[in-house]
Amino acid sequence: MATIFRAFDLRTGERVALKVLHENEGRGVERFNQEAALLAELAHPAIVRYVHHGVTPTGQRYLAMEWLEGETLEDRLLARTIAVPDAARMAQRVLEGLEVAHRKGIVHRDIKPSNLFLRHGELAQVKLLDFGIARRMFDNKRITVTGSTLGTPMYMSPEQARGEAHLDARSDIFSLGCVLFECVTGRAAFEGEDIMGVLARILLDDAPRAAEVGSDIP
Repeated sequence: MATIFRAFDLRTGERVALKVLHENEGRGVERFNQEAALLAELAHPAIVRYVHHGVTPTGQRYLAMEWLEGETLEDRLLARTIAVPDAARMAQRVLEGLEVAHRKGIVHRDIKPSNLFLRHGELAQVKLLDFGIARRMFDNKRITVTGSTLGTPMYMSPEQARGEAHLDARSDIFSLGCVLFECVTGRAAFEGEDIMGVLARILLDDAPRAAEVGSDIP
């Protein structure tokens, strides 16, 4: 959908991440414009900072955000699990950022480890990225096709898995719960042989208990 460049803001001299959209028309443009508009409304240490957005002289849409050094939570989890107290503190910071978004009526819709960035590798400095499929709660203007599912299957809420039109804050909370489960157990909360198998478990199975997976988990 887009390319991310490391760039410099000529006004401030700060390093920024410059997201440049590949296409010039269609749903991708609508979604990109929505991402920029929503991110511009949000200001919290746990949310990647908006800098600017606009259109280049050649007609390409861009979104400038703060540049972050570190790794994603997905990278960290490939190496090891996370101790329960550390995972809980990280989740608390993400929740504080989500609260800001939710109070403004914005649902992220894609909470997952690759969208949680550990600045300088520190769990305590986690940042929420990518509002590309975020939308306002109860927004009747739909960019996606009615009934389609957007998100990442292993972290979808049941209402996302059903393709429901209107999601609220609870959907993000469910997804973060799936992330937290994976942090402390080293496995996904809902697993299956394929995407449909995962979605079926989310819709039909009770949420697993972390203590049943790891004996050292309270």
